[in-house]
Amino acid sequence: MWRACWLTAAAALPPSEQVVFQPSEGLRSGREFETSLKLCSEEGWATERVSLLVPEGIRLVRPSSKPGWAFRWEGSTLQFEAESPFSGALEFQLHLAAGCDFPNASEAFIHEGRRALLWRTSQLSRGANGTERTNHSGAFLAVSSDRACAATPRTSPGMRWLNEHIPAVKEAPSDELEEKVVGLEEDRAFDGHDALKPHERRNGRHGVHGGMAFGRFPHAAQRAAQQVPVWKVLALLVLVLLTLLASALLMGFVASTWARALVSTSRQALLKEHTETPRHAGCAGGEEEAAGCLGPAVLGKRR
Repeated sequence: MWRACWLTAAAALPPSEQVVFQPSEGLRSGREFETSLKLCSEEGWATERVSLLVPEGIRLVRPSSKPGWAFRWEGSTLQFEAESPFSGALEFQLHLAAGCDFPNASEAFIHEGRRALLWRTSQLSRGANGTERTNHSGAFLAVSSDRACAATPRTSPGMRWLNEHIPAVKEAPSDELEEKVVGLEEDRAFDGHDALKPHERRNGRHGVHGGMAFGRFPHAAQRAAQQVPVWKVLALLVLVLLTLLASALLMGFVASTWARALVSTSRQALLKEHTETPRHAGCAGGEEEAAGCLGPAVLGKRR
């Protein structure tokens, strides 16, 4: 009996060799893409190694870490090796980047009405009695032409498929983005960090770069949200400086007004004190020149 597997897969493959991508559509030429490679496992058999041959036209493959598994490259083949035989269905998360030219007729197919790349896989398993066997299979991943592939003097933007120019599509219909497989909920633990490292070229063609990068890769929208533009940082800094300057000016204005009010109040108090000083009883405002209203010192001076 088979343990939990997928409801739909490549129909031409026998159940013992079912391998699928989820999602299996959405890859665009010249763009990056997130998907998972999923494999079934037969009851009584434990997987020791999974090999994935990367087709021509894929310029980057970066798998996420999986506890209990190690990754390594052999040319353009990505090897997943178990630390100990693993029983059950498997899932390997992959970050891909597509190129713009897909020239290999043994890997580029029209699959279910769509252009798709065939990723050949082999799964080495060990039975309970120690017997080994290798199942060879393949998974299809649909590719659509995108404007990320630049135009040439003779062609519009788009990819080359088996030496034929395919114009870029403006927008993929929503029904083309529908997933064709139902995935498992087990084996989804991915964590850690590592770096990209290139591997060898295969048969003289452009090689595929790969390496381990632990942890789930954020979607494009999430990556964009995490990157704060420089102009926003500068605008915030200018706003803070303007706020500090306005505060300083306001404080200076308040201090100046308070100082002027204090000086004015002091001057009025002095004038009031001067006007309230007592004069000679017989003197009036117009009699200041009278001799009797002048002090002795003043009279002395006048004489």
